[in-house]
Amino acid sequence: MSTTTKKTTKKKTALAGAVKTEKKKLSVMDYVRKFQKKPLFTIAKEDEDLVYGSNMMVKLMQEK
Repeated sequence: MSTTTKKTTKKKTALAGAVKTEKKKLSVMDYVRKFQKKPLFTIAKEDEDLVYGSNMMVKLMQEK
């Protein structure tokens, strides 16, 4: 009975390994689209000055 258990365990690990190798690798553009829909983090408006600084080009572009 223990030999049967070992055989099924080997089959399960072999199948699990096969599934991992078939996983599609994402390209850079796929990551851009993914994080465009749901970003990892956002910067609050009140903290924007601390992150970007007061002399950043982003602030200058927004003022124009």
